[in-house]
Amino acid sequence: MKDLIKSYEHGFDGFWYRAEIKRYSVADEWGDHSHTTTRLDVTKYAVVKATPKGVWLVPAYGEKDPDYYLKMDPGCQLFSPQFVRGEGTKQFACPTRETALADCLKRKERHIQGCQARLRQAEQELFLILREMPWVADQIQTIKRTLRIES
Repeated sequence: MKDLIKSYEHGFDGFWYRAEIKRYSVADEWGDHSHTTTRLDVTKYAVVKATPKGVWLVPAYGEKDPDYYLKMDPGCQLFSPQFVRGEGTKQFACPTRETALADCLKRKERHIQGCQARLRQAEQELFLILREMPWVADQIQTIKRTLRIES
């Protein structure tokens, strides 16, 4: 099994990685919102089993040797192992930290594209509502320019 894992061309170190943007909200001693912090978290996952099609991963804690996780019985984990296809285009985790960061960047770009599409739709719907309001008919051209709406 170790030979199969080390045969990956990316220089496998025994772990896979997932990068995520996480937002934390901090409350004061009375439970009121104090502030929000946003940070990039890179989570390390240990390979518990490798197959020709992919790997089974569990969260890795501490700086344990990767062989520690390979010897473990996958059924006695705190978290159920998660299967990740080795050749998948959208993967839960990536074999290197660099590819995990690149994957996080692509996910965030897709998120922004979706948000922009929803914003355009909401602006068009707002224009439809305003068009039905006769008392703002003289302001429609200004609103159209502001919202960048054609028609």
